[in-house]
Order: sequence, then C-alpha cells, then structure tokens
Amino acid sequence: MSTAPEPDSDVEVDSQVQVRVNRQARLTEKNPLNVWLVLNEAVIRRTVGGPNVMREQVEHLIKVAQLRNVTLQVLPFTSGEHSAMHGSFNLLKFPTPEDPDKVYLEQQIGGIYLQKTHEVERYRLMLDDLRVRALGPGETIAVLHAVRAGLA
Repeated sequence: MSTAPEPDSDVEVDSQVQVRVNRQARLTEKNPLNVWLVLNEAVIRRTVGGPNVMREQVEHLIKVAQLRNVTLQVLPFTSGEHSAMHGSFNLLKFPTPEDPDKVYLEQQIGGIYLQKTHEVERYRLMLDDLRVRALGPGETIAVLHAVRAGLA
C-alpha cells in the first residue's frame, strides 16, 4: 500500500511559483528568449483547477503563442505513439560554444541536467520528431480557441 507524498511547504511552493514567474518574464523583456514549445494535447484538455482556471491558462497560451519569439505547437492525440511518451523535457540551446547545449528533466523532487553530447543529440532528435508531428502554429491557436470556447 502506497501513501500520498508529503505536500510541499508553502515556502517551497512560493519559490517554485517565483521561478516560473521569472522565467515567463524572460519572454517579454527587451532581448527576449526564443522559445519553441510542443505541448501534448492532454495539457490543454485535462481540466486542472476547474474551468475558470483552465480558461485563464488557455488564454495565456494564446497570448504567448502570438509573441514573435515564441513558436507553440500542440501534439494532437491523433499523432498516436511518439518519441517523448516517457515524459517532458527542455532542450536548452546557448549562443556560445563555451556553454554547450543541455537537456533539463524536471522531476517531482528536483531536476536533472544532461550535457553529454550523445544524450543531448538524442533529445534533439526527439524534439525534431515532435515538431514534425505536431500541429502548425496557426492550427495550434485555432485548437486553443476551441478549447477555450468549450470551457465557457
């Protein structure tokens, strides 16, 4: 018999929220980050926090998807089995050779950075596969509008 994990303390939750707020702010600063996101359709279809929270989340995705430095794609359920079925990952590309690309895997109790060339290349290929199989940015925005309408 398993038990539910201990909830994070308020301080830990606040810290995690602040990291995410700071990361989002990087999208709209003077020299914003370039971001390419491929979201599994489940992310926008599974209601978490109730319809009002989900509607706000989807509206935020629509705004972010319209930024010139952001490419947002949804990987539809119809794409079937795909290379990232094991979980999400972040491929971090840096502009200088002194700082090689890395992969960040966020987990329940922290994160792991992968930086060996063959590990990063494997995830780069996975991301390329997801980009090809996902809906284009325009189709993605249309799906987001449809999901938002369904949450009214």
